Amino acid sequence: MIGEKIIYEFDNFTGLMPVEEFKKVFTYNFKLHWRSKDRIKPYIQKEKVGCYLIYNNNKEVIYVGKSSNCIRLRLIHHLFTNNAITVKYGERLEINYANKTKKLRIEAKYFSYTEIDKTDLSFVEVGLINKYKPKFNIKDNDSL
Repeated sequence: MIGEKIIYEFDNFTGLMPVEEFKKVFTYNFKLHWRSKDRIKPYIQKEKVGCYLIYNNNKEVIYVGKSSNCIRLRLIHHLFTNNAITVKYGERLEINYANKTKKLRIEAKYFSYTEIDKTDLSFVEVGLINKYKPKFNIKDNDSL
């Protein structure tokens, strides 16, 4: 089993969805009461679990992510919020993710997602990162 190659095939990705349309629905619904009948049905239902891909203008994958409880909230966090995250690795390395998410927000034009069982989520995310090599995903480094 160790060292054996695992092939995970799936073809249930949604089509490319424009970020601007997702943002319009989100901002419109955000202003309304959650019980209002005027709310627009969101692109993604709240309970969806799986992986999502974010694309640039050229439809190249620039970010791969996973969500074990709500894809919609993860996409909102990546695309519309201004939260800065700083991670420290001892005394040697400090990474501030504010610039990364700001650049991702500027470049993101489309997204797609697929529903995946929670047990396979991490494997599929790593496989997608290795397949597409998106520029905004953190690179694994054994020296950390």
